[in-house]
Amino acid sequence: MLRCSDCIERAVVLCECNKSLFCTKCCQPHTTEKSYENDTLNHNLISIDQVLLEGFSNSWEAKTSFIKRFGVFFEGHLDQIKSLNISLDGNFLVSGSLDKTVRVWDLQKKLQIAMFIGHKSPVNSVIFSSNQNLIISGSSDRTIRLWDFLEKNQILILNGHTKEVKSLAMAHDNIFVSAGEDNYYRVWKLPKNYKGNSSEKIKSPKIYVGVDNKLSIKRNHIQNNAMKIIDEQKGKIATLVNMKINCADFTSDLAYVVLSLQNKTICFWDTHKQCIESELKGSTSDIYKMSISKDHKYVLTASDENFIRVWDIANKQQIGILEGHEDSVTCVVFSDDRNFVVSGSKDRSVRVWDFNKKTVIAIFNGHTYDITSVAITTDNLYVVSSSIDRSLRIWSILEKRQDSEYIGNTDIIWCTAISPNNQYAIFGTKCMKIGLYNLFEKRLEVFLEGHTYMINRIIVSNDNAYVASKSPEERIIWNLTTKTKEYTLEQKIIYSLAISPDNTYLVSGVLNSLALWNLKTKRLEKVLTNHTGCVICAVISKNNEFVVSGSRDLSIIVWNLQSNNLVVVFKGHKDWVNCLAMTSDCEKIISGSSDRTIKIWSISSKIQIFNISLNTDNVTCMKISNNDEILVVGSRDRTILVWNLQEMKKINVLKGHTYSINSIALSYDCKYIVSGSADNTVRVWHIDKDEALYVINDHNDWVNGVYISNDNRFIVSASKDKTVKIWDMEKRMNVAVMIGHTSIITCLAVSQDGKYAYTASQGGVIRCFDLEGKKEEFFIFPLEEENVCRWIQKYPEFNVCLNEFAEFDD
Repeated sequence: MLRCSDCIERAVVLCECNKSLFCTKCCQPHTTEKSYENDTLNHNLISIDQVLLEGFSNSWEAKTSFIKRFGVFFEGHLDQIKSLNISLDGNFLVSGSLDKTVRVWDLQKKLQIAMFIGHKSPVNSVIFSSNQNLIISGSSDRTIRLWDFLEKNQILILNGHTKEVKSLAMAHDNIFVSAGEDNYYRVWKLPKNYKGNSSEKIKSPKIYVGVDNKLSIKRNHIQNNAMKIIDEQKGKIATLVNMKINCADFTSDLAYVVLSLQNKTICFWDTHKQCIESELKGSTSDIYKMSISKDHKYVLTASDENFIRVWDIANKQQIGILEGHEDSVTCVVFSDDRNFVVSGSKDRSVRVWDFNKKTVIAIFNGHTYDITSVAITTDNLYVVSSSIDRSLRIWSILEKRQDSEYIGNTDIIWCTAISPNNQYAIFGTKCMKIGLYNLFEKRLEVFLEGHTYMINRIIVSNDNAYVASKSPEERIIWNLTTKTKEYTLEQKIIYSLAISPDNTYLVSGVLNSLALWNLKTKRLEKVLTNHTGCVICAVISKNNEFVVSGSRDLSIIVWNLQSNNLVVVFKGHKDWVNCLAMTSDCEKIISGSSDRTIKIWSISSKIQIFNISLNTDNVTCMKISNNDEILVVGSRDRTILVWNLQEMKKINVLKGHTYSINSIALSYDCKYIVSGSADNTVRVWHIDKDEALYVINDHNDWVNGVYISNDNRFIVSASKDKTVKIWDMEKRMNVAVMIGHTSIITCLAVSQDGKYAYTASQGGVIRCFDLEGKKEEFFIFPLEEENVCRWIQKYPEFNVCLNEFAEFDD
């Protein structure tokens, strides 16, 4: 809330229509007292929820009184005000509104002195530059605009965000930060005394990734067990720690990511400088467990060594060793106040350490097998430990003895957590159950069931209301009060994509269903659910009438794209249906299967009309020519077959790949074939020649999708290495690398006009890439993603568990 300079009260609000500012105490138009430096609104942007007040009942009376007294009211915007910012000298106010305008007000004269028009969508955030020469605005149109405050005109548009720009903040020395709904934070540097006529370009050299103001290790920084920092301006990797990462965590202030690498080192990545700051050596074996103190000063690491190493984060050095265990340390944790350290070991003991003195204060023996996890209550009175011996034991630190225990029948306990109010010890088991042990009553209250895989992580919300649990295949949030499942997120791999010729619809095969997306609204319109096995291929007819899906249930289903009704189900294959094609008359469907056959079906007659038995391996992919004369077929036996459909005979066999053919494309003029393989290569063939014209050997993993443009100028490839690459066919060189996916790319589809490439991932995310602009245009998350973000917004402590859902780990 703003402070009024006339009555020195925090009472400046928006009027009831959210378009004007006035003081409800003295009925003065809004002014500010610049001497109040403790006002958080003096230097930061103000969002609408900060100026909307509880006591709005008298606002119209105040406005009426103000009009009677002065005959004028501070007004101008035509819709709700979304953001306000006051200049450092306190003389000017800038406002951004749903009316798409930015307006500047003279607070002394109480007049609007400028209106900036240019944004195409609501203005969500406005700020002054450090020197007050510029006004910066961020909008739902995904742009950031710079306005010359003195000349009162627009001087620059900054692009980069792929979704709404939600917030701006000025840092120092003309550096400002933007945050977008695309989960990116961008840091922008304005040249010194920049006024718009400088030859220097404004850059966004630093890109941070996160969900709801929380950085995420899993989103874009760790891929293939290696850490990659991407320079999006150049579209390539700027920094790479090409080493397997055993474990990683953020410091609580998000200043560093601490990584344990396969080369037995501790690595500190500075999240602000976006670089590896230092690598610390000392451990003689791989580090698999670490704990960072809540004051982000120290890191504990546990390995196959019989001791715990203590690292100073600020000085980047090892400062001590906690020695005493007689076998490998399996788990370690700091107490909240950092006074104690608790560790568990393969020596079957639990030890409590005085962190400041680096000495053992208690040794608890009782477990009969390796310790799997440890936790300490917030009051530092009790330790909870779990073991492969299927027991959960509670130890009193003061009395140095076991206080109570729970012994399961057949279930190994892998992880534990203690609720902040110290009421529950919550544990996850190998048999997929969550146990709630009441520490006050010393008894097991209930088992929560719902996971389908072994539980390996548990987090309790700070308000003791919810528990988040994680397994390899799903994450579940439980209501701790009702002891019921609140929300489940499951992995949903997308196996297939198809685009309607008019670019209106995109269909994706997700588990046993076919999801129909409207590309205009980016919304899911319908889910077609008649298959009983995973949908692994799909095609849309050229007249936009039919969508056809093939499945692991051995069937092919034809749907009416407009009514979403099932037209016909074709059965006849004896193994998975892996690929589909449709003739240009929209009458015939061609299918390829793991049963080593190609079948042709008639939609109108609803029967199979032809069968081709191949002396090859599984048919994996196919493409039909635009004139319906040529069919090219890829197989798991590493060959490509070229068929004349008019004569129903094989006319060529192309050999060269060393592993299965995963994807295939045929040029519009039927001269060239492009193939992608599990041998990590893309090969370009002339349809009449036996050998490849050339081989593209630039991907680091399977090539799961290929495309050739209608004019034969460029090739697009999508790979399991999570990249989409564009190649100049004439120059035979890579011209662009497009990134974004953080899990394996499973399939590729390109719009009929060749402008957009759509890719899907094992994590269930669909991304659209602009092939002309060579950039990501937008992405579609699974339905759960929006819910995940809401949970993280309310419970940031769940971030470390839930944020991996953005795209599942490979």
